[in-house]
Amino acid sequence: MQPILRTATSALRQAGASSGSSSNASRVAASSIASQRIASRNGHGHAYATQAGMPMPPAPPGDSGKSGKKATKAQSGVASKSKPATTSSTAEPIVEVNASEPPVAPAQDGAEPPAVPPAPEEVLPPTTSGREIKPVSSLASQYLDATEIPASASERTGARSTSGKRPLSSIEKKRRNLGRATLAAMAIGSGIFAWNLGREWDSEKEKERLGRNVTIEEGMEGRWQRGQARFWDTLDYFNKPAWDPLLPEPLKPPHQKPYTLLLSLDDLLINSSWSREHGWRTAKRPGLDYFLAYLSQFYEIVIFTSQPSYTAAPIVEKLDPYMLYVLYRLFRESTRYSKELKDVVKDLSYLGRDLSKVILLDTVPAHFASQPENAIAMKPWDGNRADTDLVGMIPFLEAIAIYQVPDVRPILKNYAGKHIPSAWAEVEAEQKRAALAEYEASGAGKKGKLGGGFGSLFGVSNPQVRHDTGAPKTQLELGREFYQKAYLEEQKWWTEHKPEIEKAMEEDRQKQMQQATSSLTNYMSTFFGMPLPPKAEEAAATAAQNATPVPNQTR
Repeated sequence: MQPILRTATSALRQAGASSGSSSNASRVAASSIASQRIASRNGHGHAYATQAGMPMPPAPPGDSGKSGKKATKAQSGVASKSKPATTSSTAEPIVEVNASEPPVAPAQDGAEPPAVPPAPEEVLPPTTSGREIKPVSSLASQYLDATEIPASASERTGARSTSGKRPLSSIEKKRRNLGRATLAAMAIGSGIFAWNLGREWDSEKEKERLGRNVTIEEGMEGRWQRGQARFWDTLDYFNKPAWDPLLPEPLKPPHQKPYTLLLSLDDLLINSSWSREHGWRTAKRPGLDYFLAYLSQFYEIVIFTSQPSYTAAPIVEKLDPYMLYVLYRLFRESTRYSKELKDVVKDLSYLGRDLSKVILLDTVPAHFASQPENAIAMKPWDGNRADTDLVGMIPFLEAIAIYQVPDVRPILKNYAGKHIPSAWAEVEAEQKRAALAEYEASGAGKKGKLGGGFGSLFGVSNPQVRHDTGAPKTQLELGREFYQKAYLEEQKWWTEHKPEIEKAMEEDRQKQMQQATSSLTNYMSTFFGMPLPPKAEEAAATAAQNATPVPNQTR
């Protein structure tokens, strides 16, 4: 459009420059030529739209008006520049020519001007989807006579499906098939995994640890219960103890004790109290030293506390400074948390010991909720110095070891809810009365006659004479007498060799400190690239020669 306008303008300028006295008819003719070119351009645009099958776009608003106005202004300008001078006092009227209308001849003097025919009504193109098509308000689209034709939402290009759904591309089909294959593989894998969970127990240890709630072992019901037990055990990973097993492998016979005794710490062996005057103070239960020393002949004693190691380890070291009686120590890291009980639980199945020979003494029932048949619930000690319950447990625990009970759980179940020191004292007294009655019924209690002959006159006894030795002792009494004697001999030996033992322990502690210092010096020298001092080299060599491995019995 712009080149056409420039052509028309240049034609007008040339016409004005060539003849300043050109008539109005020449200017009108030039304006008509420009108007015809613009109309021809618009006609070609409408023809192109008709051939493309598109609705006839309307002419841009103000297009014809603007063109007419521009042509009129151009004519007026030329006329004003080339207007000849007249001597008449009356100015000649200037005729404005519309570029879109044919030129009209000027009217004669005294005659009425011819009537101008009305402009034909502009026919609007058909609308799409009942909406009127509005032209885009852009200067370029106005000159190019282009309009924005919005497409209906239902009109789309591309392939169409007979079912009315959008067809899938090849990539989408591949993704769909891959997703279905993945889901099928996951379903098959889950089925195989679930079937494998219900297999038979891998070992007796697993059956003992997980098979407490399995009531049926045969058929599909048994497989279902085993699968459930293994599944929930897998989900319970973060609540399990830090080690499995908690204790190292048992020692070789005859060094391994036949039974394992687990002892809680708080309110069983010690009592902690706080006061404004003294702060925290910890008291040791009466008879604890004798309890540990005597029962260590029968049991593998382990302190199993719910306290963290950094608070409980110093207390245990005070109770057994020489590590003679307490072989192992288990702290809070060896427990597991129960959401139902909202407390830690001491799961004995992780000990690595035969539970038929394991006994736990504790004051909190929640701590032995996993294996109540292996526990003895003790009354918490409140710090009373006249307490005798701990020492009163010695005869009962001693009898289990002397009689070599194959399974302690039925016996502990029989004494559940009873005061064991008093109940066992009654049982032991009844056994003694039964032994005396059997002894008297057998007639072995009658006194023998004194020996005759001359030997009796000189105080020489006759070996054939029977003397009454009193009531016989039971098996428990004979065993107690033997182990009491062994305990006294052991205590006597430790008392006599206590200075030597403490000296050896101090020397070993000094060696460990020297070894740690030399290790630190070696590390620093290696890090900074400096040679070791002579004394440090000698100390390091001596520590390396005298270093002896110390077994770690604390977990």
